[in-house]
Amino acid sequence: AYVSMHEWVHGKCIKPGGTAGVIMKCIALVPAIFCEGQGLFLFQKIFRWKFFETKKPAGQDAHSREAEICRKSDRARRQSSACGTLIVPHQERRIYMKLENYEVHLPNYSIGSTIYDKIGPVCESYGKKVLVIGGEKALAAAYDKIASYVEKTNLEIIGKELFGKDCTYATVEKLRALPVYQEADMVFGVGGGKALDTVKCLCITDDKPVFAFPTIASNCSACTSVSIMYNDDGTFLKPHFFVRPVMHSFIDTEIIAKAPSQYMWAGIGDTYAKYYEATISSRNERLEHFTSLGVAVSRMCRDPLMDYGPKAFADHQKGLCTYDVEQVVLAIVVTTGIASI
Repeated sequence: AYVSMHEWVHGKCIKPGGTAGVIMKCIALVPAIFCEGQGLFLFQKIFRWKFFETKKPAGQDAHSREAEICRKSDRARRQSSACGTLIVPHQERRIYMKLENYEVHLPNYSIGSTIYDKIGPVCESYGKKVLVIGGEKALAAAYDKIASYVEKTNLEIIGKELFGKDCTYATVEKLRALPVYQEADMVFGVGGGKALDTVKCLCITDDKPVFAFPTIASNCSACTSVSIMYNDDGTFLKPHFFVRPVMHSFIDTEIIAKAPSQYMWAGIGDTYAKYYEATISSRNERLEHFTSLGVAVSRMCRDPLMDYGPKAFADHQKGLCTYDVEQVVLAIVVTTGIASI
């Protein structure tokens, strides 16, 4: 006999670590209905019920066992109307995706060697007072150029602060306590991954407008909705996810081209791996629209690197801002960020 839905709701489900959990090789909560005397489990995934064997009679090959399971499935369907149990035959298994309410915020960006001339048109609607936060080397490389373009706008830089050493919650709280931060209408984050992640965790959490000014092409922090958080001793803690990325990212290829080339080398490796990470992990899966979009875009994490990577890296080593460099920077900073949605 099959366990009824009524009995299942009243405590007949399998708990984590139980038989169903072992069969499915998962660690999540696994409700399942055991088909007594049939050697089968019914496992619910979204709105799908699926059969899983708990025993295999000796002397049966795979084909005959499959036929027997189908016969049992047909019998289960006939019995379901009598006992009120939801049964879907083995040969008719389908995945039913439920409607969801969610929001996706894709990154906005400008790229080029003189792209800071867009600071005014993009940022002026968010206020007037600007606080610049970044890493020591990043500020040395980019602050003067940023300030020279800000002077041509209605914006005013009211402070410049170093972000710290690592992206930690303690660092975030220190910056949050600064009076100049409270006064600022917006924040410009300048630097690499740790600096931008720190500024994102600070500002997006407070719903304060924040803009990214990446100075190296080693990661996609300027365009992602996540900060990688560390413990105070520098060890990895966890990712901190947000509903959106920064308001806008200003990707100055001239500044990035003059950065040490090992950063681009690291970015190429990270971006190249994203394609295989996305495609392999999604095999044989029914994906939501935004996940499918990320998987489709991940191809652009690989192809431009194959086409432009060698020359881009060679040009970068010479400090040249070329078309090839720009295409690889886009793949590292922007495409990987979109693929990560």
